[in-house]
Amino acid sequence: MYLDSLSVAQGDGQVYGFIEPQSIQTSGNTKVQIQTYMQTWIADSHRHIYLAPYIDGSHWQLIVIISWECTVVWFCSLRRRPSHEMKCFLQGVTNKLTRMNVAITSCIG
Repeated sequence: MYLDSLSVAQGDGQVYGFIEPQSIQTSGNTKVQIQTYMQTWIADSHRHIYLAPYIDGSHWQLIVIISWECTVVWFCSLRRRPSHEMKCFLQGVTNKLTRMNVAITSCIG
């Protein structure tokens, strides 16, 4: 992925991790596959911040997982909040990694 290569080239390879968008979409992937992919990538890469572009319908949103703060931030230009199902899913991904509760914040404004 271009951004991953760029961050490594600039010396930030251990800071930023990039989740592949096609690997976290529900079309073609089960929830278990998505959760396993995200948990494995986050656990194995040991990065501080993960950027996960996510498409909901025809609208792109950005999920930012800040591992050391146990925080997930949801960015949506249409000011949509993450669904309850998405919050539960992200909580499940991060809880298995950290064994801690994770704050999920929406940045909609």
